[in-house]
Amino acid sequence: MKEKPLGKITVSAITARSGINRTTFYKNYENIDQLFNMVCLRLTRDVLRVRSSDIRTTDDLIAYGRLSYRRTIQNMDRFRLLGGSHGDMRFLWNFSNVFNTRMRHIAEHIGVTDRSIWRGIDASSGILSLRLCDAIYGDQFKDVPLPEDITRYQTDRSLFENIAQS
Repeated sequence: MKEKPLGKITVSAITARSGINRTTFYKNYENIDQLFNMVCLRLTRDVLRVRSSDIRTTDDLIAYGRLSYRRTIQNMDRFRLLGGSHGDMRFLWNFSNVFNTRMRHIAEHIGVTDRSIWRGIDASSGILSLRLCDAIYGDQFKDVPLPEDITRYQTDRSLFENIAQS
């Protein structure tokens, strides 16, 4: 993907470069899209990994959000590759949605009732998406329309905005 877009990559090119045969490839993956999705899933798991039992308080939840943001920044090269011009931008939106769902699940599990925390979770997901897209696309991204749920929160300055500052 460093050399050509995802849509131009062939199974033959992958197998030749990796030294495996086509049969082995097809035993593990139906197609290149499935391989791409598996790689995206692994990165998402690496960045968002946590044992829910380790998060017991709102402060723990905020710390987890900060840690996830730091891991995202540490893996920016991988995000650029998977979500950049040769990858699929939908990966970035999907990652943001998984982050949001994970944070909401944990907040629900620990009994968060404060509405500002819930708004903060949504805002932090939007901010994370915007930061990723800005880091990957820069000025190219400024004219791309954002999904309604992202634009609704992009100006919300909530408790979770400090994720980006840690």
